[in-house]
Amino acid sequence: MHYKVILFDVDDTLLDFQAAEKQALTYAFTTQDISVTEELIAYYHQMNRNVWKIIEKENDRREEMLVERFKRTLTYFAIKADPSLLNQAFRTQLASEHQLLGNSLAVVRKLYDEGYTLQVASNSRGVTQRKRLKAAGLLEYFDQIFVSDEVGAQKPAKKFFDTIFYANRDIPKDKLVIVGDSYTSDITGGIKNGIDTIWLSTETLANDQAKPTYQIATLDELPALLNELESSAQF
Repeated sequence: MHYKVILFDVDDTLLDFQAAEKQALTYAFTTQDISVTEELIAYYHQMNRNVWKIIEKENDRREEMLVERFKRTLTYFAIKADPSLLNQAFRTQLASEHQLLGNSLAVVRKLYDEGYTLQVASNSRGVTQRKRLKAAGLLEYFDQIFVSDEVGAQKPAKKFFDTIFYANRDIPKDKLVIVGDSYTSDITGGIKNGIDTIWLSTETLANDQAKPTYQIATLDELPALLNELESSAQF
């Protein structure tokens, strides 16, 4: 096989994180009688992106920064509420949200049936992701689950990928490929750590940015891409 192990990101690759996040945020804010507006959600998203950039570089600040995103949002809108309770309510509800992204279940099942070893590589909490993947009907197809809170590092860190490589130490690195939507964690992580990458995105990179090995617009394109690679390898 051209690849033996396929590493999948979870959020916005297999599961629809945007839909899950919206539901969880609405629940969290309403627990403290906060009116949910588009402006509030948009500002939270901005703060969330900012804190995750920090977490990717400083994993030991993860818990602090996850509360900080709510703290900054409350401060901006001059809302009196407890950011720690908001974060707790959000994360509890998020663990119950498991909306599939497109035909991800069918794609995963197909690749599993074709003999690929499927593994998860996610910047998240193990308890949360296992619960969501199980509820979505995906968990049974994955051989191993690598999540940042259990590894002790975030993608794209070397430690995260070294953990994966050690678990797959009998498999050459050129037989591993990572599939994900995040350029900064999935694609950059794969490139820097020496494995092929498949970027799930419609974005166009600047000329000076490192390119993924392959790029697909939807997960539906993945089986055909892999089949094409298998066919090419036979000649």
